[in-house]
Amino acid sequence: MKFNWGTGITIFFLSFVVFMLFMAYKCFQTDFDLVTEDYYAKELVYQETIKKLNNEKNLDVSFFIKKSENGVAIEFPKDQAVAGITGTVQFFRPSDKELDKYFQLANNPEGTYFFKAENFQKGIYKVLVDWQSGETSYFKEEVIVF
Repeated sequence: MKFNWGTGITIFFLSFVVFMLFMAYKCFQTDFDLVTEDYYAKELVYQETIKKLNNEKNLDVSFFIKKSENGVAIEFPKDQAVAGITGTVQFFRPSDKELDKYFQLANNPEGTYFFKAENFQKGIYKVLVDWQSGETSYFKEEVIVF
């Protein structure tokens, strides 16, 4: 058989079609998660989160999220801790929603909360802290790596 332009073009197009079918197959095999299942409802109330973010920025004393080898420490301002803090801490794992962790904040007059590193797998987490002290609500988001 003689190899000419027509044969080369045919082989090229058939190779391209096989490659595209392979890529389509791989795309359908890829598992992906939404950031949140009810994203539309959360988007409608996002203005409330913006208010909480502004409240946190206006604090006189800083709010800290510190990572160490042993885990993550969250330190609230002492005046808020004495007044009483309620809220939640979410460790959001963007790559796998099965690794997300949720914690309730119990009233602690010290204002320090510690989360052990052994509870988390290595990777990137977003720490989402949503808390209330007195009548004011606050929100802070920070990225950490285990």
